[in-house]
Amino acid sequence: MVNIANIRGEENFEFNSGKLSLITGPNGSGKTKIINSIAAIESYPIKSESLIKEANKLGIFESLINNKENEAEIEISWNSIKKHLIIKKNGQFEIDKEGNEKFLYSNLLYPSSRLHETIKQKDPDFSWILKELSLAGNYDFIFEIWNSYEEQIDRYLEEIEKKLSNILEYSARLEDISIEKRSLNDQIKDVNDKIDKLKEVDPNIKKEYDELEEIIKSQSEEILEKMRFIGNVEKDINKKELNVKSVLNLIKENEKKLSELAISLNALKEISSETLQSKIINLMKEEKELILPQADLEKKIDKLRNQLEVEEDSCPLCDKAWEFDNTKLTKDLNVKLKEFNVIKSQLSDLSRKIKQNETKIKEKGKLRAIETEYKKKYDEIHKNRLKIQELQNKANKDRNKNTQFEKQLEKLMNNKKENEKRFNELSDIIAVNKEFKKLANNKANLTEVLGKLNQEENSIKIEIEDYSKIQLWEITEENDKASKVLNKLKEEIRDIRLWVKNKSDEQKQGVAVKFNDKIKNLLDDMNFEHIEQVMFDLEDFQLKAYTKGKVKQNIRTLSGAESGVILALLQISLKETYSTDSPFFLVDEVIHRLDENRQKSFLGYLKNLAEKNNWFIILTHLGGDKLEIIEY
Repeated sequence: MVNIANIRGEENFEFNSGKLSLITGPNGSGKTKIINSIAAIESYPIKSESLIKEANKLGIFESLINNKENEAEIEISWNSIKKHLIIKKNGQFEIDKEGNEKFLYSNLLYPSSRLHETIKQKDPDFSWILKELSLAGNYDFIFEIWNSYEEQIDRYLEEIEKKLSNILEYSARLEDISIEKRSLNDQIKDVNDKIDKLKEVDPNIKKEYDELEEIIKSQSEEILEKMRFIGNVEKDINKKELNVKSVLNLIKENEKKLSELAISLNALKEISSETLQSKIINLMKEEKELILPQADLEKKIDKLRNQLEVEEDSCPLCDKAWEFDNTKLTKDLNVKLKEFNVIKSQLSDLSRKIKQNETKIKEKGKLRAIETEYKKKYDEIHKNRLKIQELQNKANKDRNKNTQFEKQLEKLMNNKKENEKRFNELSDIIAVNKEFKKLANNKANLTEVLGKLNQEENSIKIEIEDYSKIQLWEITEENDKASKVLNKLKEEIRDIRLWVKNKSDEQKQGVAVKFNDKIKNLLDDMNFEHIEQVMFDLEDFQLKAYTKGKVKQNIRTLSGAESGVILALLQISLKETYSTDSPFFLVDEVIHRLDENRQKSFLGYLKNLAEKNNWFIILTHLGGDKLEIIEY
């Protein structure tokens, strides 16, 4: 090992295969760093997020580099195999032969490991290990993906139901409008018949009147059609603007996060770890320089307080009362107390600054992750801005199209107004009595109501057309066709999910069966008095213990010593089953939890296990004045 933890330079340690090696020493002697170095080179590279979390929790890679060096090296060799790992301060690694990341689950027996934490739970659930050591986790991930597709399909089907319900309501209203229009047309025809009987005017005026009536009617229909087109385009523009607002909000959120990340990056880049470490050392020196004056002041204050308490208020010879002036003592005491409080405040301030700088050093370790997230957010903002530009360009094209139609509509409406003005003039000419005007007004009112009904009818038809289709992901389909496709797809997804679940269960069962076979042999070797078997239940994949007589009980109900040894056997079984390539089995500060008899039995078992399999079994144990390696 080179520059590992408190080691500067090179240091070598030798272990023999087929032996049980016990590393003893006081706290800070480097026991754990030795086995962590082996764990690091045997498990790197680690790609699984759960295993990265496990490595960080166990401190496998934490503080491996000496804080005064820029990189550290680990090299192990046995038989003809040699591995070399370089760890750099910037978080980069170089390795010549990759290890197995599952080494962290199968070859380590640590007090803070996930296996140990699981057994402490009220209802320990060990099924996760079956996922981690098989493809079950991958199948479960795929299962969740297909499950999310089915949920999306259900949302689409629900949306189709709502659309169909709205179409029914609008269709009912269209039927009512049709009835009302027939009634109005009948009334208008009746009024026209009465008007015709009253007309006794110049045939040319009558002809112009009739022609204008047809022209105005045609213009009204054309106006309605153009308004409908403009409305549809405006609706599309509104949808695009809503999309723009949505993307803008997303950009604002990302820009806010980007700003926060930039602040963090600038703050982290501003001061190097070496500068921060130097500050901490200087602050600790200042702190040390204040401790001695503080202790000296405490002694002086205690002395002054004692003098005040023992001063007698009567003469020791004649026993007569006298007046003793303790003003000077009191004054001196107050002065010393003020000095003491000043030093105490300075020490508190130094302690706070030391903690702040230590926190900054820890945050420096997050620099790479923050830079990655910063780039990701920056790319998202750029992508969304391009999307906004595309939406705005399309919206502008639609606006230009609407502007042209609005100009045509304005010209058409002005022309219609002129025709209506002339039509009204002719109506006055044609009118031979008040009855004609009354009929004309009645006709105008009926025509206005009919026009509003036509407008409502057109609007409803647009809504029905809109409700008759649904957007499925990136395509738009008619409701009926979409519903059939979705229901068929839902059936296929259910079949896929069932197949994936069965595959996941097969993987878990395969791991459980292998484990159950191995642990049975290990239990026989340890000669438990009343525990007959420990195994994964193939129905719920929970770890169960069977006492003599096949009484099944949760492993949590066993005694601390029994559950501790069984947990160790579980770890050994996992190593024998899933990590046969690596000859290392590492145990960190576990045996002190066992009583003396269990310790002897367990160490004896590990010794035999090392000899039998030609393994390197390495344990750490707190004790002694210096680092020492003892072989059994």
